Amino acid sequence: MANAILFFLPSSVSSVLEWSVKATETHRVELAKHEEKLNEAFCCFERGLELDPNHVELLMNVRHCYGAGEGVAQDEVKAFALLRKCAEMGDFRAQTTLGVWLLWRVERRL
Repeated sequence: MANAILFFLPSSVSSVLEWSVKATETHRVELAKHEEKLNEAFCCFERGLELDPNHVELLMNVRHCYGAGEGVAQDEVKAFALLRKCAEMGDFRAQTTLGVWLLWRVERRL
C-alpha cells in the first residue's frame, strides 16, 4: 500500500517519505540494540547483588533501572523500596533523592 501512495506523490515528496521510512526502521533497530544493552546491564547489576547484597552502588543502579524501566519492566514500588534501603544504609544521594521524592508526593496531594 505504501508503494501505491508513493506512486501518486511528486518525486521529491516520495523520496522524503522513503527516507523517513528507512530512518524509522534504522531507529527501531538502534532502539532494540539499546534495550538489549540496558537489559544486559541490569542482569550484571543483579549478578553483582548476588555476590554482595548490600552494595549501595549496585542497589542504586538497580533502583534506577526499575524506576525508569530501563532493562526491566518499570516498577516504582521496587524502585522506592531500593531507594529507601539505600537511604537507611546511609547513602547521602539516596537520602536526598528520597527526601525530594517524598516532598514532591506531599506537594502533589495538596
